[in-house]
Amino acid sequence: MRADAQRLYRALVLVWARVERVLVSDPSSIPEEVITDAQRLYRALVLVWARVERVLVSDPSSIPEEVITHVSKQLSLKPSVL
Repeated sequence: MRADAQRLYRALVLVWARVERVLVSDPSSIPEEVITDAQRLYRALVLVWARVERVLVSDPSSIPEEVITHVSKQLSLKPSVL
């Protein structure tokens, strides 16, 4: 289990730069009402999970809590916004 957690963490760290570029490259260019915090976190989780597990998810509750926590910290959001 620890090896899986380490593998997942390494993958998240490696992928994050791409995800951040896609999601927050220029937040001022996106109208505030179009992209909420929940949408940002959801999109980041979908992208990260697709990159790591090669599976698209429609329900973020199927993603492990550790991943949600890690991604939400990167976006400076609370996991509860989902």
